[in-house]
Amino acid sequence: MPPEAVVNTSPLIFLDKIGLLELLGSLYQKLWITEAVFEEIRAGDQGTELEKKLKNFPWVETALMSDPPQELLEWDLGRGETSVIALARQHPGGEVLIDDRAANRCARLYGISCRGTIGILLLAKERGELREVKRSLNNLIKAGCWISKPFQRRILELAGEKE
Repeated sequence: MPPEAVVNTSPLIFLDKIGLLELLGSLYQKLWITEAVFEEIRAGDQGTELEKKLKNFPWVETALMSDPPQELLEWDLGRGETSVIALARQHPGGEVLIDDRAANRCARLYGISCRGTIGILLLAKERGELREVKRSLNNLIKAGCWISKPFQRRILELAGEKE
């Protein structure tokens, strides 16, 4: 596992909603958050409260970004996704924590390792930081994260758990 990750908005919001935000600090030595991601957080329901939490974690670093390269802009991703991938390109060897499919595909084409919110939960279980995935998965669904039944079954299978 890379010691650093650049994280997008949705994993932060979902992990906060299910009370597992601090899990990121046990999985990564450093978590980079771009100013564009903080802007998206501020615009949401949890807004400044989540931002304050994040800025108080010693393992969180804020990154100011210059303009992203034109070829990345051509993907027409959101500002947060674009800034996350641009920063990850500047700091090779880390992971991108991102749920957006198009952004995930873009990052992988640049050779960047990606993991979404579900992948974070699976990694946490694998590392012994989370006892079970099923409860967290159910909490994610209650928090508004749509996950199809077949995918839920696959997640639990990967976690070595039963439905």
